[in-house]
Amino acid sequence: MGVGEYPDCPCPRISTLLLPNPNGAIRLAFDKATLSAEQLEQHFGWGVFQVLEPYRISPRMCKQLGWKSGWIHPGVYKVWESESALIIDFSQAGRGSQDLTADIH
Repeated sequence: MGVGEYPDCPCPRISTLLLPNPNGAIRLAFDKATLSAEQLEQHFGWGVFQVLEPYRISPRMCKQLGWKSGWIHPGVYKVWESESALIIDFSQAGRGSQDLTADIH
């Protein structure tokens, strides 16, 4: 694949911020203003975000952010909402569906 080429995948391409959370896990923050009503309903409508396959964050980015693991593991993750964003925290251990019961501070 060349620069600027993307794999053929069914997932929409949505801009997001990739941040460390206070516990050092991977955090994605989706700007609500950039999401369509269809995307909000399909991906966030139940207050959870489902990951079907492992996803690898680039090693370079992991090093810059101090993450030991750059993998987002399959599972169902709780979505929480701020005034401007929908936020998902992924544990470095990849607890997946167990993250539904995690306390978010």
